[in-house]
Amino acid sequence: MTDLAGLDVSTVLAPALGLGASGALLAVRGTALQRQVPVIAPSLAPLPVLAGMLLTGAFAVALAGGTPAGSALRWALGFAALAGSLAAAWTAGQLWRHAELLRFAQPCTVDHALALPGREREGRWLLVDGRLGAAGEVTSPGGVVCAFYDAELRLIGLQGERGRLVARERGASLPLELRGVSKSVRVRFSSTRAAAPMTIRRVLVPLEPEAGEVPADGERAAVEVLSWESVGKLGTRALALGKLEADRRGGWRLVGILGGAAPVVLPSEQQRAAGAWRSEAWRWSGVAVPLAVLAALCFGRSV
Repeated sequence: MTDLAGLDVSTVLAPALGLGASGALLAVRGTALQRQVPVIAPSLAPLPVLAGMLLTGAFAVALAGGTPAGSALRWALGFAALAGSLAAAWTAGQLWRHAELLRFAQPCTVDHALALPGREREGRWLLVDGRLGAAGEVTSPGGVVCAFYDAELRLIGLQGERGRLVARERGASLPLELRGVSKSVRVRFSSTRAAAPMTIRRVLVPLEPEAGEVPADGERAAVEVLSWESVGKLGTRALALGKLEADRRGGWRLVGILGGAAPVVLPSEQQRAAGAWRSEAWRWSGVAVPLAVLAALCFGRSV
């Protein structure tokens, strides 16, 4: 029943549900950026774009009520909301599973994982424990030689606060490996799916000369900034969460969801990453619920 005292309830609920789901999408994006949560599932589109499209569609349906285009708009918004709800619920489920595995699964060493029988190894999610290794090396802005890093260069703020962002840098020596005592496994890696402790280091950044200015020979002005960087040092113990699959070279590699990058978490960040994934799962659930109600409302009114 969508009519109450002559008022079409869906005309009021559609924008409200669209606004709620849009706000939840933006909240997910904001908290993920603020907390630097390792990414689990690939985003289908930028969240602000999805939020804007959702809110626009909800208002269009409300405004077009009673017009010839209203029915078509309701069906379109209903299918879009249903698809969005299923996608958000799937993302929430993946986050919950990763959080629980990271918190409670018994880590297995690289050697033990590769020694498992085929039926226990293939297609099974494993928390693999090993040492970070790579064919080469990269150097963070703070001068640390490592396997990967994620750094933000910022001006020095007041009282320990983060100053204005100057640059954002990421680097990794690929292919990345997890090494055991006698065996190693390649890890499909992305810096966005890695969690390492944050360290602040002072860095001198050269200043670009202004237009028309010619610096003296051997003289180049520089400014001191802070590098807020997460670094995975070579040889450091690390945990990787994923599935083992055979590669073309006859070895094994660890992959994540849909064959993508496997999350790599240093032990000191294990509880923080699991907690962040749980928080994100709740937020994605907050996206799925209003979208599901919006879809039901649209389909119920269209029948």
